[in-house]
Amino acid sequence: RLSLAIESRERGAATERLAAFGHRLARHLDLSTLFTEAAVLLAELTGADTTWIIEPDGLAAVLRATHGRAPAVPELVEQLPGWDLLSRGQPYAGPATTSPASTDPESTDLTATDPTATDPTARAVLAVPVLRDGQPAALLYAFRDPHRPFGAEAAETVGMYATYLLAAMINAELYRALQQSEASLRLVTDSISDLIAVVDSAGAFLYASPSHERELAHDASLLLSASITDLAHPEDVGVLRDALARAWQAPKVEYRLQTGWETWVWVESALRPSPSADGTVVLSSRVVDDRKRLENELRRRATHDPLTGLANRVLTGQQLEAALASDEPTLVGLLFCDLDKFKAVNDRLGHEAGDELLRLVAGRLRRCLRHGDLLARFGGEEFIIILPDTA
Repeated sequence: RLSLAIESRERGAATERLAAFGHRLARHLDLSTLFTEAAVLLAELTGADTTWIIEPDGLAAVLRATHGRAPAVPELVEQLPGWDLLSRGQPYAGPATTSPASTDPESTDLTATDPTATDPTARAVLAVPVLRDGQPAALLYAFRDPHRPFGAEAAETVGMYATYLLAAMINAELYRALQQSEASLRLVTDSISDLIAVVDSAGAFLYASPSHERELAHDASLLLSASITDLAHPEDVGVLRDALARAWQAPKVEYRLQTGWETWVWVESALRPSPSADGTVVLSSRVVDDRKRLENELRRRATHDPLTGLANRVLTGQQLEAALASDEPTLVGLLFCDLDKFKAVNDRLGHEAGDELLRLVAGRLRRCLRHGDLLARFGGEEFIIILPDTA
């Protein structure tokens, strides 16, 4: 009855300690410090003189942490006390088959301080596996005086402790994986030329990749106190704000941004809403100045005469249709102009002289126009002037 009462009391005390130990283990996000703390707590939990935290690595037994006297750990897992049971996921309680060894650099012989060390069986040991997917991920060893052997209640308590440790190990591994993932992501965002930014619903920067400095001459850290709309061209602010408000539709938007060199560049941004529900938006942007210049050049070539730089027949038709479709009750004037005897110039002086004459005439006609009038080369030596809003 006395033995049962002591066992019950020890089980209750161990349960109370376990409740506190879970929190103390979970706070560690590094496996090394976690195992060090686990060895200390295991000693407190079991009243052990010495504790091991061993990690099986194939056939090798790797000591990850110890508390108390640092015993000599066998190099192979099969030499560990109770390995046959531990490898099958069962606890072991009994005599130690490996005697502890002192880590005191001034003493290599433990028998000088511990007379029980001369007998390998003179130490009581409790070993419990920390199982993960049915395999031992770690081994918990507790050693104490042979006059205080470990009972069934100790094995049960350490078994519960092993589940706490496994949860803390998984938590630390996930945190390490998250750190590695964030480091990899930061390396990518720091290395690519694309401009990666996270902004809130008002457009204020929450994050800006270092590429903002390389591409736009903006210090990424200083952008955190600014809004992207503050950098946008006044004519493009409305377009950008509308795109931010519709980020859930995954739009792309083109707008001009002011650089640190006090110039404007065209930027194309792909917008994605953040997975969180706080309205933040991720922008993946790139400078498209070269593409915009090429587009403008192609558009100009498609609508302008290459010799004189005037509007061609295509643009003339578009502008005339737009002027006639206006709701304003105004008249539209249309002037035709021919160069007489132009063929004789080409025949007598050559086509280069004819081209020069056309350029000179275009220049003189330009100086006759009002703002808003359109001068076009309709073909050959024919010119047309569209005069909107005529009296």
